[in-house]
Amino acid sequence: MTVSLVPMPDDPGFEDRLWTRALQQYGSQLDEIELSHWWFAGRRAVILAALRRFVRPGSRILDFGCGAGGLTVEIARAYDVVGVDFSAPPLEVARRRGLNVHLMNSSDALPTGFDAVCAFDVIEHVDDDTAELKRLAATVRPGGVVMVTVPAYRLLWGHMDKVAGHRRRYRLRGLDRVARAAGLTRLHASYFNMWLFPAIAVGRLAGFPRENHEIDLPSRPVNAALRALFETEAPLASRMTLPFGVSILYLARTS
Repeated sequence: MTVSLVPMPDDPGFEDRLWTRALQQYGSQLDEIELSHWWFAGRRAVILAALRRFVRPGSRILDFGCGAGGLTVEIARAYDVVGVDFSAPPLEVARRRGLNVHLMNSSDALPTGFDAVCAFDVIEHVDDDTAELKRLAATVRPGGVVMVTVPAYRLLWGHMDKVAGHRRRYRLRGLDRVARAAGLTRLHASYFNMWLFPAIAVGRLAGFPRENHEIDLPSRPVNAALRALFETEAPLASRMTLPFGVSILYLARTS
């Protein structure tokens, strides 16, 4: 079975169109959104806390599906990071940020020899997530770390999933099965974005976020409050398994 590595395997131009739309809509504001928006900031805090715990500073990391590099640039402060993506528009932004990033085609072999590989909100886009994890695992040395985040709970499926080209949302036990099938050994896993789960669930049922307003910045006081609340989960989700959340953090070791 041939598996494309772009979000919509049956439509190779999907990711280009998605990023072109975002860059046209938000322009220079995209930097501020990726830096300050409560969702990006809280997610970043959780991911960086987990990296600090499980991957030594200075390690070589492959950031698979790095996009415009808003998270990659933060990881690069402590690690030797190479980013790859399958869409040119966001990589232009990533290069302006001074990142070492490369455009790839779905048929290209991935680089190897890394200490860890990260795929943040990526594998939910492909048909065969097991095969995708196997490809990611092949990029790291034996005993290296594979780290992914994915959206959680089918009940949260909504407009944002359609816009992003998701194939699925996960429960932790289902992601465990996929990782085991890919030959990985679970190192740590947790739901995250737990405190805001009830509000987000209600919002999704009500049809939020609205089309063309998916990542708008809320007012400054609201954004600051949401960000502060989300960021308190970083030391928790990186050390224990939270019982539920909007997303899942998963780290595994290769054999």
